[in-house]
Amino acid sequence: MIGFFDIALKYLTHEETMTGDFYLKPAEKEGDGDGDEKENSMDSKGKKKKLNNVWESKSPPRVKLQLRYSFSRLGEMASHWNPEPAPPVPDPKFEIDLLYKNLKILLINIGPIINFFYAIYMVLLWDDPYYSAWITFCFVVTCFHPWALAVFIQGWLIYYTLTKYVAYAWKHAHTNEIEAKLPESRISSAALSEPPPEEYKLGMIGNTLTLAIKSAGYTEDMTWYQTKLGTANWALESIYALFDWSSPSVTKSILVVLVGTFCYSLVFPVHYLTLTIGLYLLFMWTTPFMAIMWILGGFGRYMGREKVTSTKAKQMWKNVLVGARARAIRRLQSPRADSKKKD
Repeated sequence: MIGFFDIALKYLTHEETMTGDFYLKPAEKEGDGDGDEKENSMDSKGKKKKLNNVWESKSPPRVKLQLRYSFSRLGEMASHWNPEPAPPVPDPKFEIDLLYKNLKILLINIGPIINFFYAIYMVLLWDDPYYSAWITFCFVVTCFHPWALAVFIQGWLIYYTLTKYVAYAWKHAHTNEIEAKLPESRISSAALSEPPPEEYKLGMIGNTLTLAIKSAGYTEDMTWYQTKLGTANWALESIYALFDWSSPSVTKSILVVLVGTFCYSLVFPVHYLTLTIGLYLLFMWTTPFMAIMWILGGFGRYMGREKVTSTKAKQMWKNVLVGARARAIRRLQSPRADSKKKD
């Protein structure tokens, strides 16, 4: 195989034939295709040299195609309920450095959880009398008015999110101030550069441990632990990312929802909100609920699709092929004109 090219079908207009030149991209590895391609590439030294010389020129090779794209609106609509499956994920391999990395990152990620329970311990010891008195007041109120528990929890989450936003805004303001003071040639200096990521490597110790684990026959078990540690890190980091403004759009949405539910809990009975959240958590993995979410998800993808016949898509495709299409029309019209003259 010499090369390949990609065609975005959404740029083709419905029921219209177009001719265009497409630039080829080099294949990842020569002879990765079928057996016939391997035999053809190895027929003779001259042919192999010819295939290799294709990419030595300054401009990549081009192919001319005449395309006609037709689609069914009903089929297009149905395709949004059956999207292309995700590519298969290869089975993980045991790597002692990756296991060590996942373990150290997990110890860092559980730090906030440990701090939370340590803060509870400090409340019981009355290390900060004002804070302990406030917690005691909240406890007494929730004993007489259970609905206030939701108000206190949501209020604490709003407070935590806003404190994270202050830190996020200060960091960006400080960075912008440094960028304004430094000349453009020094923008990427050490004042703005983040510390290099920590390397998690055991070196010779890791090689020794790997040989010991393989000889003992615990490779599969350690691979399982390695995968579970990575999954736990992903789950914890995803939860923390909802409130630390690492993705401002997501955290802003979470904050809006928290403020809305906080105001709702102050005015209306909270048991309806608790009932809705509880039923969702209980039925989220059941077959009927997943079927309903599948239908709603497909409908959402269909409503948010980029229409094939939109003016924007037509213009983008025509901008690419306008030159080639004009040349093709001239070539197609010239034989007809000559035939008419002969007649």
